[in-house]
Amino acid sequence: MFFLLGRFPQHTPYLNTSQIETFGKTLCLNLSILSIRMNTFSILLKQERIKSKMTLKEMADELGISERAYRNYESLKTNHREPSLELLTKIASVLGVTVGYLLGVE
Repeated sequence: MFFLLGRFPQHTPYLNTSQIETFGKTLCLNLSILSIRMNTFSILLKQERIKSKMTLKEMADELGISERAYRNYESLKTNHREPSLELLTKIASVLGVTVGYLLGVE
């Protein structure tokens, strides 16, 4: 909150109430879009793994990660981590789809 009010760092200009509201709405919208994207990713990831007739363990082994780490990617929990671009590319390759498809943009 100090950053938004311009108290830290010193070179940050003060924001008025309207600017803070706009910033808050934009931040909420961006977080909502990210949440939708990650839910889409999780759903498509599980759907494609099942289509490929792979178990969680087989998929995790193919990617070189733990089963628990992979399970978190398929999880719809809001606190799960996003895969790195390198891992995302590997996942798409193993499943025979594009990264764009997994992210729901194709």
